[in-house]
Amino acid sequence: MNADADGEREPQGFSNFSEVEVQSKDKDGRATTKTVCIGLPIDRIKLNLLDATGGWPKRVGPLLFAPAAEGPLYLESDPEKFAWIAGRLGGTLSNPIRWADGQGKVTKAEFCAYLGRPSTITMRSRGIRTTRRSWDTTTFIPRQDQSAARRCVNPRPLPACRP
Repeated sequence: MNADADGEREPQGFSNFSEVEVQSKDKDGRATTKTVCIGLPIDRIKLNLLDATGGWPKRVGPLLFAPAAEGPLYLESDPEKFAWIAGRLGGTLSNPIRWADGQGKVTKAEFCAYLGRPSTITMRSRGIRTTRRSWDTTTFIPRQDQSAARRCVNPRPLPACRP
């Protein structure tokens, strides 16, 4: 887990919360330590995802898409988005997604809705400013050189454009 100077730490993997250890006393007056989950701001969750995935997923029209071996993988539903995140982040012994419910925590549905919006994210603590681009279409470009540093995608039409 990554800890900052205030003792707040984000769990390993991808999460919507950070953990803080809180000192308190039990009924008998003994000191105890309790770990409390504090919800992260939605911009920070999005930036954490983009950092972990190299800026993916991206938008084409109203849809999010990500690279796949056979062309673009369109992420149409919330479960598809989270399944892609889990697969992209890997995790050999456990699920890399840590998501908490409750007051002050962003839900998966809220995050997926926000993830698909064009936005500019500024994180002063990290000194990062990133602008999310949106494309109007994806185009198939045959690869001549498999080692080329470019993204080629299939011409699968968007659901709204299908006959």
